[in-house]
Amino acid sequence: MCIFVGMKHMMQICLCLLLLGSCRQGSKNDLALLQEASLHTAQPDSVMDLLGQIVRPDRLQGKARAGYALLYTEALNKQGRIGMNDSLIRIALDYYSKEAPGIPLAKSYFLLGRIYQQQGNDTLALKVNLQALAALPPQAQDRTRMLVNYDLGYLYHKTDCYSQALLHYREMQKYVDTHSDTLDCYITAYSLGDIFMLLNRYDSAYHYYQEAISFARQLENKSYERYIIRQLCLHARLTGNRQQAKVYLQEIVDTYGNDFYNKAMLFKEEGNVDSASFYFLKATKDPQIITRTMAFYNLSQLHRKEHPALAFVYVDSFHIYKDSLYALRQTDKIGRLTEQYLQQMSRQKAEANRRENTIYLCVGIFITLLLCGIGIFLFIKRRERRYLLLEKQLVTDRLAAIKEYVAEQNRRNPEAWKTMRQEIAAKETQTLIGQFQETV
Repeated sequence: MCIFVGMKHMMQICLCLLLLGSCRQGSKNDLALLQEASLHTAQPDSVMDLLGQIVRPDRLQGKARAGYALLYTEALNKQGRIGMNDSLIRIALDYYSKEAPGIPLAKSYFLLGRIYQQQGNDTLALKVNLQALAALPPQAQDRTRMLVNYDLGYLYHKTDCYSQALLHYREMQKYVDTHSDTLDCYITAYSLGDIFMLLNRYDSAYHYYQEAISFARQLENKSYERYIIRQLCLHARLTGNRQQAKVYLQEIVDTYGNDFYNKAMLFKEEGNVDSASFYFLKATKDPQIITRTMAFYNLSQLHRKEHPALAFVYVDSFHIYKDSLYALRQTDKIGRLTEQYLQQMSRQKAEANRRENTIYLCVGIFITLLLCGIGIFLFIKRRERRYLLLEKQLVTDRLAAIKEYVAEQNRRNPEAWKTMRQEIAAKETQTLIGQFQETV
């Protein structure tokens, strides 16, 4: 029976050791996956595949947990689906702000700024991007610095602080001068071109737009190229070169045959009202509401003098689509505010749960300590009682031994014990007499 019980305990110990070993092995595998994912940040799909192999990311702790949160959010940002939930990146931000300031902390602030932009809160986005810039080591020429400067320039651009935006775009230029990446060069060139246009520095704007269109063609990105051609067309109009503006519009039309709106704009520039009206009517069926709205607006402008009744109809349509566009934007704004509210409620609920768990933990610790104290007190009292019983038993045994000794001596030498008893009685008598005299 004892052997069976011993084997049972041995099996339990082996099982615990096996589970502990598997947990450690899983932890090692998770760390290896995180390390590999950090080497493939340029390929967000690969990062997501590697992070998806981590079975229980909620069990990660410390640096591993922060690294997972940062890599996952960074991959979402590169895939264009970062969303408006900031709970994950705040895990990384809380860790790196205490344990590892530097580039990881700057990346965390930068990604939080991207989330704030998705929420429509440009003020907070500007604030955290400035914190990201301050967190970067002064001499570090990391791509994060370029991205932070781009977001700062973009946010200052939106708030009409063009001089501040230009400073940050120039900081981007310093990075791309030493790190030749075609996409980064394109972003920097078109950003500088846009800001110089707003500052009425048309020569500088034209220079950077020419660089940007070259990079766009190297990237073979038609959307980028189309944007720069439109900006060059605007540049030509602002500088009074209408012939060049028509050339750019013709290039847009030739390159993008289904762009009815820009075709109509080209014919409008040429003064061909019928063709412009025809293509503006086609543009009113465009999937984008903004294109439909502007098409109706241009139709109303074209027919305002010669066909006022028709222009009145187009004006009504323009206002309908404008109101729809406004309502859509308001709906988006309400959706963002609702999501922000839900996130705030979620954070408050999580905070309340943490406080509740803390209270339960403190109460549990207090009860445990109280029970331990009571147990120790009872143990001490029980031990004292046992010692008292043992001492009483010892005294009783000693007294019995003395009685037995006295009885034995009395049997052996009764005369000597009789004399001793008389002396003891005399001493007791004298003591009693003395005590009586003291009381009189």
